[in-house]
Amino acid sequence: PAARRPVPQIDAPALARAHAACELGLDEGATLIAGGEEDGERRTFAPTVLTNVESYMESARRQEPVPVLCLLRA
Repeated sequence: PAARRPVPQIDAPALARAHAACELGLDEGATLIAGGEEDGERRTFAPTVLTNVESYMESARRQEPVPVLCLLRA
């Protein structure tokens, strides 16, 4: 439960990037297995884990730091 607690964000653009990364994964067909909650008032975003991500998906190739983990099958 402690790992799923929202982490503070420094600024509103960081919150927007985290939300966009999660939405991109979901739009590409990934499955949300943990997190994804957002609180815009306190600028927090729960650490998020997506599964069913393929290596060709853009969400798997993101290089900016966001609290979204994409699990790929090796």
